Amino acid sequence: MKLIDKIKSNSFAMDSFWAVAGNIVAKGASILGVILIARILGKDLYGEFGSVKNTLTNIAIFSSLGFGYTSTKFVSEYLYDKKEYIGALSKFVINFTFLVSLVTSIFLFFLADFVSNKMVGDDSLVLYLKLLSVWVIFYTVTVVQIGILAGYKAFKEMAKINLIVGVFGFIASVALTYYYMLIGALIALLLTQIVNFSANFILCRKKIQKSDKKISIQEKWNLLKFTFPISLQESVYALSSWLSVVLLLKYGNYGDVGLYSAAIQWSVVILFVPGILRNVILTHLSGNLKNVESHNKILKRTLILNLVLTLTPTVIVALLSSFIAGFYGKTYEGLQIVLVTVVTSTIFMSMSNVYAQAYMSKDKNWLMLFFRLIKDFGALLLFVNLNRSFTNVPLNMACSVLIMNIIFLFIIAGFYRRII
Repeated sequence: MKLIDKIKSNSFAMDSFWAVAGNIVAKGASILGVILIARILGKDLYGEFGSVKNTLTNIAIFSSLGFGYTSTKFVSEYLYDKKEYIGALSKFVINFTFLVSLVTSIFLFFLADFVSNKMVGDDSLVLYLKLLSVWVIFYTVTVVQIGILAGYKAFKEMAKINLIVGVFGFIASVALTYYYMLIGALIALLLTQIVNFSANFILCRKKIQKSDKKISIQEKWNLLKFTFPISLQESVYALSSWLSVVLLLKYGNYGDVGLYSAAIQWSVVILFVPGILRNVILTHLSGNLKNVESHNKILKRTLILNLVLTLTPTVIVALLSSFIAGFYGKTYEGLQIVLVTVVTSTIFMSMSNVYAQAYMSKDKNWLMLFFRLIKDFGALLLFVNLNRSFTNVPLNMACSVLIMNIIFLFIIAGFYRRII
């Protein structure tokens, strides 16, 4: 009982608990849905689905301008001494990102031919990109909503939302894909995002207290100045992710994209809980900047927690990799080795993400941008070189990412401990 009471009294532990607990069922439903979609569509059609989703996600990440993390940091800091200004802060951030995402969505709709032909290299995706262009708006604003709610430490309520969205997404994606194939899978993607946006919108309305206070031009400038290097980091990630699909198509085909996308989904699943904890970490690190001992203690505990949260499922997936690969169907031959390589990367990615939040809490965003450039584009250059010697295109990409993630972790961890 004493242990339970001690855990309940620890806000970081409780926030982490709700962030994890609320997403287990939701993500379980999600991965099952993804497997069924991949099995129904087959490797080639699933490759097209992955290309469209990857393109849209990366465009949406760019249009969010890093305001998801910026919202978390500033709201968590405002809670202590400027609580009455949070409403004005949230309104500015949401309106700003909405306008950016709206313009981005309009450009995507009218430039879908260019994006499909010149950027992706396949004109068959034009209709799908136009159909899903509005998805960019819902995704972008949802990212900011989640950032604001994380700043409020509303992790228990967010867990309930993730559960609802996860179950809805599973039912909608499997049903619509079964009856309408690729177009059904894309419609389900849009509907699920709308549900996610709506649920977070309602919660934001409840959490954000109305106030007549307004933030100054200087405060708005501080927000933009802080988020600019983060937005560049997000842009680097979006660009490198998009280029990875382009290069997979250049050296391989849609089947290779589909196989790699299937493996990546397991990486996404393993990193989902640590990803949810990123907002918890940033909230508590930002709130303890003046208490160095507490700040370092949170960092150390989070590194251990993320290691456990990624190492355990990685081992399980690796042991079951043969069974998992077989469940996808005969068209996914060669998935097992790619899957094991991809999930191994999650261990190093998870640890790196903890340090990324620590850098952000100390306003070292430009430095992190420099490190991200090395990692992301280094992986692409390594992939190109590996293809000169080895013919397994998806495995070459997986190995490139793994190697650069290992190097990246040692660089940012060593620099943080010695310099920062």
